[in-house]
Amino acid sequence: MVNFKKFSLDFLFSFFILAILFLSIAVFGFYGLSIYRNDNFVGNVTTFLARWFDFPVVVFKADEIKSGLIGLNFVGLNEYENNLKGLKHFYSQTYEANLDQPSQALVLGEIRKINLDQLVENNLIKTNLIRNGIYLKPTETSQRWQTLRAGAGSDQELDKLIYSIYGLSLIDFKQNIFLPQLAMEKWQEFLFNQKNIDKLTKAEALDIKHRLDSGEDFANLAGQFSDDASGYQGGRLDYASRGIWLEEFEQAAFALKKIGETSQPVRTKFGYHLIKLNGRRFNYSTSQEEIKVSQILIAFPAPADVLARWLAGEKPKLKIIKLNKEI
Repeated sequence: MVNFKKFSLDFLFSFFILAILFLSIAVFGFYGLSIYRNDNFVGNVTTFLARWFDFPVVVFKADEIKSGLIGLNFVGLNEYENNLKGLKHFYSQTYEANLDQPSQALVLGEIRKINLDQLVENNLIKTNLIRNGIYLKPTETSQRWQTLRAGAGSDQELDKLIYSIYGLSLIDFKQNIFLPQLAMEKWQEFLFNQKNIDKLTKAEALDIKHRLDSGEDFANLAGQFSDDASGYQGGRLDYASRGIWLEEFEQAAFALKKIGETSQPVRTKFGYHLIKLNGRRFNYSTSQEEIKVSQILIAFPAPADVLARWLAGEKPKLKIIKLNKEI
């Protein structure tokens, strides 16, 4: 037989707990948002609460299909402040500058921009590592840390060195600089294989093809993006007959029928080409057909360029929302 009195008490107790929980979330949520819009996190209760609950100061979202991000990503206050602290200390030590002086306001503003850029990149890399099932192994992390410590001599000496350069404790340095650096190297290693390089390069060429189809000028885009020397003259090449160009390029170029027509991205050993037909004629002296084309070459990147090109392609897809006026 059901004990309705006990059931009612249990229900009321559960309801009471849930009500307190939701009320707390609502209070701290609205209170936190008011901090971001109206305060500067300096010396008050709001600072303590914002740091204790690690309220997000930056939220960013991207097209899930294009970038691989799932839902919202955010940068918390503690991560933001620690990274900014390291950058400010490094700049101050390097250039012997006092960033608290009014004359350094513009420099401080640039450092804040660099800080935000670094944090967005770190989170973008971390999210895509997880999405692709790639993780930093404890053995990898431990080995790199031991190498770093051996170079300094001991944990105490490493602590002094890190503090002198970044103004951070070992824990904050490991969390905000050391681990993101390892994650970046891991992602760069993943990107730098032929399959991913091919995918990345083709995606860039397809983006430009889409812009051409939307009506943008071929010569202008060639000047901006082509990795071939012809880009300086709008991508224009001289008349040529068969047997002059690479086979893949030649086949695609001679397959174009209408003057002004542009090919889909064409792969060669150099990268992906977009080819525009500018003219066609018959050379009676050689008894051969000749065509005149323009091209945009998106070359396969060198190892050092892979990560930078990937970030350059992904970051514009992000919608970044700053929740504090000072960021």
